[in-house]
Amino acid sequence: MGKRNKIDVLVIDDDPVFASIIRGYLDGPVYRVSVTSDGKKALEICSKNQFGAIIADVVMPGITGLEFVRMLRGLSDDFTTTPIIFLSANVKDTDLHLGREAGGDEYLKKPVSKKILLSVLSHRIERADQIVKAAEAKLYKFYQKISCRTFSSTCCPRCFFYAQHQGAASQGTCPEMRPGG
Repeated sequence: MGKRNKIDVLVIDDDPVFASIIRGYLDGPVYRVSVTSDGKKALEICSKNQFGAIIADVVMPGITGLEFVRMLRGLSDDFTTTPIIFLSANVKDTDLHLGREAGGDEYLKKPVSKKILLSVLSHRIERADQIVKAAEAKLYKFYQKISCRTFSSTCCPRCFFYAQHQGAASQGTCPEMRPGG
């Protein structure tokens, strides 16, 4: 069985003690942990690195965790499916709503147990991988359909539009329109 690569996780927390606890929960054979203390540094790090997941404190000086996630999600499509878990002592309904609205996937109460954090983190990473694999499969299937380059106005609208803009419109029918296609 091949060696599996570690999953890079970024932890953002202005409390060095709590950040150290989270690092201790995660560092090991599965995760490689990077820690930073503020949102601005985290944005710089994310502009140069990919992470399998991000764990962010909500209340931090400067750029808050919520602001960081809003900016990160807008920074690049690379972060669209990156799981983001907020950690905060504030867990009222409005806080949970603001976390989701900012682009977070989970919102856990501080202090969080190792068991809960590991469970949520592995579930979110697995779910993100499933979403990416499904999107890749759909893209590949679509590519196969348009690669024959036999599209015309009788084609399904989506394939014809795409093929036309790729300069591939010609006579023929879309594989979707063929019997058994």
